[in-house]
This record gives sequence, C-alpha cells and structure tokens, in this order.
Amino acid sequence: MGRIGKGNHVLLVYDYNLYPKFLNYLHKKGYHTASPHGYYESCPWIYVNIELKTYFPGMPGIKITECFNNHAITIDEFHTILAEYKADKEHYPNTPKIKAIYDNYKGKDLFVFHNEPFDYDLEKFPDFKKDWEESEKKAKEEYLEWKKKQKEKEENTLCLFEIPSTIKARPEVKYLYELDRKSIKCKKLPESGNYKGEIKVLTLMGAVDTDCEVCFFDDTILILADNPDEDEDFFDTLRIFKDRIPDDKRNIVV
Repeated sequence: MGRIGKGNHVLLVYDYNLYPKFLNYLHKKGYHTASPHGYYESCPWIYVNIELKTYFPGMPGIKITECFNNHAITIDEFHTILAEYKADKEHYPNTPKIKAIYDNYKGKDLFVFHNEPFDYDLEKFPDFKKDWEESEKKAKEEYLEWKKKQKEKEENTLCLFEIPSTIKARPEVKYLYELDRKSIKCKKLPESGNYKGEIKVLTLMGAVDTDCEVCFFDDTILILADNPDEDEDFFDTLRIFKDRIPDDKRNIVV
C-alpha cells in the first residue's frame, strides 16, 4: 500500500459528485489508494498526492494529512494544477495559474469556497451539510473501533510481510495460492503447520482484508483465501497470526 505524504504535492479535492467518477479517473491514471478504508459517501473530498500517485478518501472530522495551502479545490482546479505540475515540475507550485487558484481562498477555512463551509455546490445539494453533520459522530466511532481492532491484530501478529507480485494460484483450487519460502524476507516464519492469516487486497475503493489459512510445507507456503473481492487490484501484504490451526480444523492438508 502506498503512502499519502503531505505538503505541496498533496491536493485536497472536493466535489459533491466526487464518487465514483473521480475515483475511477484516478485509478485509470495509475493512482493507488493509501487508505486502509473504503470511502464515505457523506465525505465528498479526497487527498491526492500527484507526485506519489496515491490517494486517500476523506473521513468526517478526521484530518488525514497536510494539504497544499491548507484549502480544498474543485475537480476543475485539480486538473489545472496537475497540468501545471506535468508541464513544469521544476517551478511547481510557483506558477501564475496555481497562485491564482489559491489566491481565491486566501484567509478562508479549509472547505469555505465562498462564505461558509461546503458552499461550492451547496445550492445544488442543500441537505449535504445536515447529512454530513449527522454522519460525523458515527464515522469517528467507526474509526476508533477500527483502531482498536488494528491494535488487537498487531498484538496477535506472528509475521507481516509484503506478498511478491509473482504469487501464483494453483489451478486445481481457485483461491489456493503458492509462494516460495525463499522469496519471503521474514525471520519469524514457522517451519511447519497451518496458521490463521489475513491478506490485504488493494481495490479501487480501498484496502480490503481477506481471511485466509496459511500452510508451511517444505520450501513452499500455501495460502487458501476466502473469496477475494471481485474488484481486486493486487495482493499487498500477508499477516500471519499466532493462532495455529488444529489438525482436525485444517482446510489445507498436504
């Protein structure tokens, strides 16, 4: 999974109709998510790093990172800035067009385009502000619950490593994958046995964690995954938990 970074190359893009059209555009242009979540429909803004080609959908009430000039921009303004960046990276972001865009927002809070928050297209979507305020509390609670679960996962993790792009599926079982033990740089790999695991799959909408069973056998590691998301891009990491699966509960038998 990529990182979103911060600073001049991170643009905060806002539009009530952001999803999924703009997200599809980023995906087609080779951008990848830096978020462990999907996206919130009640949060029509997204952080985009035009240098790293990564993005991170916004979350209600949570500041993800520092964005350029500490103000959101429209999709049209994003395309203008991106064109300026591609045309003259040496002088980015100090070009007249980019300066003119942010001069319009000088002295205004993050999402104030005219006189109040989210008023870029508020007249077209009058219920948005109310909906966002109602969802903010729920989103914060979900985020705190996610952080709690992540901490529990980390405490129960035996090993975590990136999955090589050379991973292959065995033809006889649709979601049985095979790895060469030598391709894994992890000192805590078990010598044998079956363990509970979790594969992180990077998708267009964000990262998806998929349960799996991991079997260590000779020089080979076998991974039996639950049905992955149909929109998967590629496998990112494999987390192996400390929980060893009893022999009578194994799904992989070699």
